[in-house]
Amino acid sequence: MPQQTKQRILHAAIRLFNEKGLANVRLQQIADDSGISVGNLAYHFPNKDAIVGAVYERMDEAFSAILSEYLAVPGLQDLDRLLARLYYFFAGHRFYLIDLIEVRRSFPAIEPHWQAHFRKLEAQLRMRLDFYQQKGLLQPALDAEALDSLAQTLWMRAVLFLHRAAALHEPDHFPRFRRQVWQPLLPWLTPQGRDAYQRDILPVMDEDLGAGTP
Repeated sequence: MPQQTKQRILHAAIRLFNEKGLANVRLQQIADDSGISVGNLAYHFPNKDAIVGAVYERMDEAFSAILSEYLAVPGLQDLDRLLARLYYFFAGHRFYLIDLIEVRRSFPAIEPHWQAHFRKLEAQLRMRLDFYQQKGLLQPALDAEALDSLAQTLWMRAVLFLHRAAALHEPDHFPRFRRQVWQPLLPWLTPQGRDAYQRDILPVMDEDLGAGTP
């Protein structure tokens, strides 16, 4: 039961952080949303900083799980699966990028973990491009510098899509995210790569998979 209560508190905190912003949420609101008293909440988490730390620990584990499945499925489907998991991770934790400056200022110990995660994500995207080129799915004309630039573009589109959509009041649903991240890669696919894209990716391009993260 105590563990269930802690999880309920963390779920409530994430919902409120997403809705109101991390700096604007008070303990009383988290307690109310959790259906418990502030005293009961304090038994599990003595203050808001402890809740934020636990939320980020949970996020850290979830993102680590995403990165651990590098090339878990064959071909272009692996990238598409990664995109789904990234989208639903960030959709479930919208406050992170929106409140990034506040997080860095108030919780500096958190930042190095996410810098490491983001560097690893970009490195994995770059290695995927190498792999696709070796398999004949990407054009051999792409040299190392061009592959670096393409990996950075994919990273920015995957990580910053929701942040940009919120800033510009644009639609932020998963099918639109999927199309926008794939778009810079399409001109560089070989005929074999285009066949794989049309066979494995395009038929489900506009589906909302509803895939969360653990």
